[in-house]
Amino acid sequence: MRIRKENADGFTLIEIMIAMTLSVILLAIVTAGTRAVVDEWQERSTAPFEERVDTGLILLQIEQALLGAYPHSYIDQDTLEQNVFFVGTEESVTWVSSVSPQARQQLTAWELSVDERDGVILKSVPAFADNPVGRLDESTGTLVLPGYDLTLSYLTLDQVERPDWLEEWDGVEYQILPMAVRLQLTPPDESGASDIELVVPVLNRQHETIQPVEQL
Repeated sequence: MRIRKENADGFTLIEIMIAMTLSVILLAIVTAGTRAVVDEWQERSTAPFEERVDTGLILLQIEQALLGAYPHSYIDQDTLEQNVFFVGTEESVTWVSSVSPQARQQLTAWELSVDERDGVILKSVPAFADNPVGRLDESTGTLVLPGYDLTLSYLTLDQVERPDWLEEWDGVEYQILPMAVRLQLTPPDESGASDIELVVPVLNRQHETIQPVEQL
């Protein structure tokens, strides 16, 4: 009898295992490379967007605090006179607002200023029945716009009722708040961002009982 041996078609088990191993290795290499490219693209594309969003939220907080500016009064311990609190210069503005960082129903003293080396700094403390400058000086500010420069001015009307922007505003001198506050923000050169101008009207300017020294 002659035994006939037929050749088996297909792959052996070892060949299949080798092929599967190579496929897994190639898939891992492709996945890792794709993931690296996607991560780099997302980092480059979303970083400027997140930066713009953060800046927008900060400006919104400042705008809301200025919109809620309140003609807070206090008694001067030396003269015993009742004064309206508001101190504005070209580089800083300090005021009391009905808007608080925690959205609480309380008056809050705010200070917005610029440091030549660091950028724009924001402070806030509770406002009591006194001059809050001392507490603001002792508080630690938050660097909200790193590297930015800030210039402030304050709106009034001149003698012929024309708009006039002043470099300073003293609440004790005028006994009233300005009509609006203008913020001019200049970003750091390397950021590539554009200058920002924000004009915020002051809705509640005059104290109920304290009359302005000048009709501003």
